[in-house]
Amino acid sequence: MPGPQDTGGQPYVDLVFNNGVGVNLTQTGVHTANASPVSSTNTTTYTGVAAQTTTTMACTNSTVLQNDGALAVTLNEAGVYALSAELLFYSTSNGAGGIKFDLGGGTANVSSVQWGWIGYGLSLQSGPANNSTVGAQTMPAVANSAAAASWVELEGTLTVKTPGTFSIRWAQATGSANTIYRGANSYLEMMKIG
Repeated sequence: MPGPQDTGGQPYVDLVFNNGVGVNLTQTGVHTANASPVSSTNTTTYTGVAAQTTTTMACTNSTVLQNDGALAVTLNEAGVYALSAELLFYSTSNGAGGIKFDLGGGTANVSSVQWGWIGYGLSLQSGPANNSTVGAQTMPAVANSAAAASWVELEGTLTVKTPGTFSIRWAQATGSANTIYRGANSYLEMMKIG
């Protein structure tokens, strides 16, 4: 037997405490509260997904962008997402081959995007604002030490038209026999904001 439904036919739950203060939670993520300390207005609950790497990924003699499976998330809903990521890169011998990266991995249909990046290879670098998930951004050289890895921070928003997977792609900027590694503890966070 179905539980209570709101006027739109959506299920909801009322949590009422013994002092009469209560909160209403709906399936769409809207909360209504009738007293302080929560104001008696609607508040939206944000949901998010994240991936954090626990191992490294290597790239040698390849400039072909590859999905980084450890930096992939599943987006189960269409809507607007805020993106935040930090990527760590290094070489154990010579990082002069550098890296390139984009947001073109996965199966989700992204209808619009706005993102940018800043990072430290061998100096502070940044890229222009981007309005495409494809089109590699480049850092021409990376550090020669895992202990002092180069880093890239990405921030932006994107609109997902059709849910699916979403991942960052990367490769060497210039093909080199000197292996470039994506370091452990890199991460990708996606928060649904609309």
